Amino acid sequence: QQQQPCQLSLKSGLKDKLPTVLFDEELRTRDTLCSVCLGEFELKEELLQVPSCKHVFHIECMHRWLHSNSTCPLCRCCVAVSVIPITKLHPPIPFIHTDPPPPPSSPPSPPHQQNVLS
Repeated sequence: QQQQPCQLSLKSGLKDKLPTVLFDEELRTRDTLCSVCLGEFELKEELLQVPSCKHVFHIECMHRWLHSNSTCPLCRCCVAVSVIPITKLHPPIPFIHTDPPPPPSSPPSPPHQQNVLS
């Protein structure tokens, strides 16, 4: 069974909400290539990062990607979920307090039968 696709209507504002990070020695141990263009990252280059999975991409590559997708190009996690608070995706459901239902009435017990031994 396939995963539910991300809502593409959310993708238009995603590119402006992704955090930018500078490519440094620490990031170099995890990622060295942009999986969109397959180009190498340069030290001190500004990249966009997907908050939920921490994958990084060239800014222009990610902008082009998000023009028609709303998932991480590498692992396909939904970028919208990591960027937009869950309350924006689904409005909160109001909680209505109700009293607990009354206990079920007990069914009448069957009459006791006595076995008479002869």
